[in-house]
Amino acid sequence: MTIAVPATPALHARIPGSKSLTNRALLLAAAADSTSALGAPLVSDDTTAFREALRGLGVRIDSSDDDGVWNVTGLGQGPVGAGTVWCADAGTAARFLPPFAATGHGDFGFEGSDQLTARPVAPLADALRRLGAEVTTGPGGRLPLRVRSQGLDGGALTVDSTLSSQFLTGLLMAGPLMRRPLALTVPELVSRPYIDMTIALMRRFGAEVDESAPGEFTVRPTGYRGADLPIEPDASTASYVFAAAAVTGVSVRVPGLGRGSLQGDLRFTEVLARTGARV
Repeated sequence: MTIAVPATPALHARIPGSKSLTNRALLLAAAADSTSALGAPLVSDDTTAFREALRGLGVRIDSSDDDGVWNVTGLGQGPVGAGTVWCADAGTAARFLPPFAATGHGDFGFEGSDQLTARPVAPLADALRRLGAEVTTGPGGRLPLRVRSQGLDGGALTVDSTLSSQFLTGLLMAGPLMRRPLALTVPELVSRPYIDMTIALMRRFGAEVDESAPGEFTVRPTGYRGADLPIEPDASTASYVFAAAAVTGVSVRVPGLGRGSLQGDLRFTEVLARTGARV
């Protein structure tokens, strides 16, 4: 994507990958039936914590700083075994990984930093209990969280997603690994762009997800297929570069980010276009 005011040669800006895309793709690749190559993932505290947490669940991830590709060998199912997973400060790890663990067979604990422990996980724990897992939490419905499960049957579930769309995201991504279709009803859906991103990525890895009416989702038990996926540059970070180009009268290009982006934040370029920038 290029933003310009005058017709000048475009400067190229290398923007780090999207954290939201990186961590979702990591989980979907971990659940897939073969190896997936994730190109240009974001390397940050949260994404490396998420990667190490998946390794703690038995997922093989070969990462190289030389070629910027993470190769993930999927389990083809939920994890099997027992252990304690350290989520560090990564909220996505504490919300995405327990549903994934519950689709497997085992006894898994999830712990995190003091900052992460202060954030509630009670709505997620309650949803997993209603799907058949045995879940306990720390005082106040917070970490540490423990999941004991022999897989999840699926079925109908109404979810309170007003606290965080990450609860819904974790359940949606676990849906293809359940024994029968998962029907999720979300009366108050928040952070819609992140849910759209999740569904688009699930489909990229072979999942079948339908939304029959706003907030009513059906996920079929198809499992996931391995897929090679380039991680888009982070659109929120890129918005600063685009804004700088618009106000200074230069042209800037961000390779890997375009109109087909999965990120809602790219709509910032529409605002710039309305103010006179050429996009």
